Amino acid sequence: MSKVFKQQTNRDTVGIRLINDPELICHNPQRESTYEFNGHSCVSSCVGCMNPLCMRFSPDELKLSDERLNEFPADIDDSVCPMNAILWERGDSTPSVVSERCINCGICARRCPIGAIYSDGNSAVVHAGEKEVEFRPATQDNIETHNRQMHALYECWHTGQYLDVSEASIDVLYKKLGEQQTEAQFPNLIIRNLFLVLGNQCIIRRRGDVYFRIDAIIGDNPVIGIAEVEFHKDSLESPRAILDDIAVLSARYGIDKQQIKPFIVSLEFPNIRTEYWRVLKDIRDVLGIRIHSLSLGALCMLAWKFLNVPIGTVDFYADVDSPSIKDAIEAVCNSRKLPDLKAYAVLEPKK
Repeated sequence: MSKVFKQQTNRDTVGIRLINDPELICHNPQRESTYEFNGHSCVSSCVGCMNPLCMRFSPDELKLSDERLNEFPADIDDSVCPMNAILWERGDSTPSVVSERCINCGICARRCPIGAIYSDGNSAVVHAGEKEVEFRPATQDNIETHNRQMHALYECWHTGQYLDVSEASIDVLYKKLGEQQTEAQFPNLIIRNLFLVLGNQCIIRRRGDVYFRIDAIIGDNPVIGIAEVEFHKDSLESPRAILDDIAVLSARYGIDKQQIKPFIVSLEFPNIRTEYWRVLKDIRDVLGIRIHSLSLGALCMLAWKFLNVPIGTVDFYADVDSPSIKDAIEAVCNSRKLPDLKAYAVLEPKK
């Protein structure tokens, strides 16, 4: 049985910070995050949030603002961790991560308002136990103090990164994922959660619904993104499905084709010798539709950098003439040059 991070409804204690509100939270690869206040710095430590953002998305976060899409059969699974790797046992003051289940995607770290979740290189870790946090009885006064402190943290600026982008970090992600047994909805769920932590609205299709084909809809007003998430399927099915998706949104929901931005999100990019890349070019040349390509690894890289990446501002188009999004990812990351990732086709096809 998997260990599932479940919210505790009856809390005996609540975490209270004993220092001033942080001015900046600094994330450091493979060591604890720190926060700065009044020229001082200390290690970020879990406060056992009453409303743990590392655990659940709120109902409002799992909606689109475009009312034309209210009837989309959205999956309401509000889990932040797509691997069910975070556990909060009754009686514990803070949650913990089951390292064997964690694939190091960094989604939970992006959600933590105090920076208490970091990576040890193999798994996310919830850091707790620092003297700057005191766990007090969950009285009304202490709960109000806790909530007031948390509201101040929500506006705090985060800098640094969860992991360095490297062959090693991508290797951990993909190897650990390959060792796990995942449910059928997992690909859609992890992609939805990554788009959400990158600053977009995103909903995914409810599993088993046969009346609506689109895997995910991403909102970045006025842009409406659509995504086909294909981790283990024939790569040529994705462009065909995208064209179906555009037709449905345009004809049935009155959304202008020019407003729609299509994405195909794969586990790894198809080989350059497949028809996938040529079909993307044909669709652009004949229909004027630019289908953007992303991979799980590329989205994780962006999340690790603590960036906001609204889909309306980026261009991840690639085709047979230029089958790479490496330059585009470097531009978004403000990185001079990302390392060559030869073992995994997450930015371009394997050569």
